[in-house]
Amino acid sequence: MYVIPRVDYCGDEDPNHYAFRMALNDCLTAAEARREVQRRAMVDVGPVVYFVRFGSHIKIGRSVQLWRRLAQLKRTPEDLLAVVPGGKAEEQEFHRRFAAAKVYAELFAPTDDLLAYVNGLRAAAGVGAFLPRT
Repeated sequence: MYVIPRVDYCGDEDPNHYAFRMALNDCLTAAEARREVQRRAMVDVGPVVYFVRFGSHIKIGRSVQLWRRLAQLKRTPEDLLAVVPGGKAEEQEFHRRFAAAKVYAELFAPTDDLLAYVNGLRAAAGVGAFLPRT
């Protein structure tokens, strides 16, 4: 299991930040470096099940072209909470697992169980915990 981390934050002032180091190494402006980090992160990773922030809910879906699907949903990389390898069977298993939180179709309320699972994936990938908007 893996998580696609957020890469859209500004790191101009942090010399350890990847975009900052890339700007120094490749003579790019900070804005160009952030765009390059974004571009490199948007390589499709194959069939996945994704967890994405969708308003006050979490959408559990699947896609072979994750970044294209996010664009179709009008979501940004920062809305992407976690990603695990898998297809239809794995997506259906997640839907069954979190059925008590189901609001409509693929939308789920951010229950303690669902948040614990998503945050467990994020912690394993070294990404900060997701806190739903209140």
